[in-house]
Parts: sequence; structure tokens; C-alpha cells
Amino acid sequence: ACGVHAALGLAPIPAADVVAACAGFVFALDAAARAVLTGEGPVLAIAADARSRWLDVTDRATCALFADGAGAAVLGPGPVGQGLLAIGTLSDGAGAKSIYVPAGGAREPASAETVAAGRHRIVMHDGPQIYLEAVAGMVAVATEVLAACGLTFADVDLLVPHQANFHIVKRVAWKAGVPMEKVALNIERVGNISGATTAVALAEALAAGRVGPGGKV
Repeated sequence: ACGVHAALGLAPIPAADVVAACAGFVFALDAAARAVLTGEGPVLAIAADARSRWLDVTDRATCALFADGAGAAVLGPGPVGQGLLAIGTLSDGAGAKSIYVPAGGAREPASAETVAAGRHRIVMHDGPQIYLEAVAGMVAVATEVLAACGLTFADVDLLVPHQANFHIVKRVAWKAGVPMEKVALNIERVGNISGATTAVALAEALAAGRVGPGGKV
């Protein structure tokens, strides 16, 4: 964050990293929105991931999925009932090792041995279980957020899910009852860019005119 702050030539203002893996952009939006609501603003929320640095190219379960990318949004105060209507986030620490990089942190610091053992690569042990939990979690949180706004999936003009893989996106849409023509999809072109997926997919949808002012996303 401080590197971006310096590159943009900004005045002395807060800059901090928020680490939330594939939910990175949503968590950054949440932090930025809270700052705006307490009088800060405008606030820049950035999601950037370079997952290719951590791939084992011999592991088809991961190397065929992950890619690099970045997206951003500037948040500021606006009229009530417009802009961000609600944000819902949820974490389940029991899945901390569902998809992870074993070495390189405080628990297992980097060393010649960890590098030689290939422990700085993304590991995904149980793809089918991750698939099921990802779909259930995304639909459940979205349903709760919509209900808090007095809405249902039927009111949604565009669904912008995390682009984990095509099957997860398709299953989320099916479970939500949202037709695929109302779903933002770019996984086939850019891959899973982790925390940046929703930012980039939303930006592309806006640029293509798939949703405009007053639309519910």
C-alpha cells in the first residue's frame, strides 16, 4: 500500500494492506466504505494479485486456474439509496488450509530447504469440497445481503461473482436462479485473478454497458 501511495505521489494520508485472498476486493471495499462513512474520502480501494508467482506448473489442479490482475475503485460520499447499498462478508477459519502456500510466513519461514521442497507453491488438497463450500457460501452471503435490503435475486440486474472457475460461477447462478445472461463472466479470458476478479469483472461489465445507473449489482 505504501508503495502505491508513493507511486501516486499522494500527500501524507493513511495507506494500509488488507489481505483476504479471493475476497480481497470485497474486504477492501468494506474498509473503504467504513472510512467514507466516518468522514474520510475519497478512498481508493485496490485489489491486486500475481498468483502466477506461486504456481506449481506440474499441478493441473491449480496451474490451469490462477492468473495475475488488478482492479480498483474510488469511493466517496453519495446520496442515500445509491452507490453501495450493503456489504456482507464472512470467514470460516476451518478452511484456512483449503487453498494455501505452506511456507514463507512466520510459521514456516523461507529457507533453502523450503524452496527446494517446493513449499512456496499454491496447494489445493480437496477441490470438490472447496467447490461445494464456495458455492454455498457465496449464495448464502448474497441472499442475506439482499434480504437486508428488502431484495431477492429476482431483483438483481447483474450478478458479479468471484471468478474462481467456470463451474463455480455457473453453479452459483443456478442456485441463485439468475440466468447466465445476467452474470458477469471473464474467467475464460483472464483466469482466476484472486482478489481482483470481482473488480475487473465489474469494470468490464460497466464499460460494456451491461448495467447502468440505478441497476442492482
